[in-house]
Amino acid sequence: MRTLRTFCIGVTLRGVRASSALMTISLPTREKPAKADFPRIEKDPFEVVELIKSDEHALTNIFLESSAWAPWVWKGSDLAAPLRALFIAESLGLLHQDESQRTKDVPITDITAAVNRWLMDRGQNPVAETTIYANLKTAAMYVHTALGLSIVPIKKTMTVRLTDQKQNTANLEKYFAVAEKQLIKILDELKVAKSHNWETQHILDRVASDTGLRIGPAN
Repeated sequence: MRTLRTFCIGVTLRGVRASSALMTISLPTREKPAKADFPRIEKDPFEVVELIKSDEHALTNIFLESSAWAPWVWKGSDLAAPLRALFIAESLGLLHQDESQRTKDVPITDITAAVNRWLMDRGQNPVAETTIYANLKTAAMYVHTALGLSIVPIKKTMTVRLTDQKQNTANLEKYFAVAEKQLIKILDELKVAKSHNWETQHILDRVASDTGLRIGPAN
């Protein structure tokens, strides 16, 4: 049987909990999400191209050789899921180029089947194609950050491919066509600012920092 003192203490604590639940709490925030600090792998582009021609697992092996990438490459003693998906995609011809230097679309269904065989052989549960697609998206981000190459998982067709020269050229033409009108407007505004002697360098520096592109009149 509770005493009056015990009852009063219980009421007081409940009141404190209720007051805490109604408190307005201000937590730290930031303007932009924190960027993952993925390291660049400093390899000569020519060397990377030659490795891709001669080694079907060139990309995975480059990561395996980089001690800086070990936290993302390994999960315990096994390859982490993104690198596992990349390795199997390479096994299925991701890096192969035909006589016209075109790469191939690798079906994510085939990659998923191979991953699931590996998992079930170890008594682990199989995963869905959407999981492998997400793993490949992560692997593509790793490859682009570390080496500047482009691997493209395509959700519409559920395939993945290494961007070749022809596709890269088509992409550049497409994106420049979209951006051309806006770039002309930007250059017109820069000319207006220059005519008035208005300062715009801080804007151009910020754009260069954010995008890696330096914008200015051609002459």
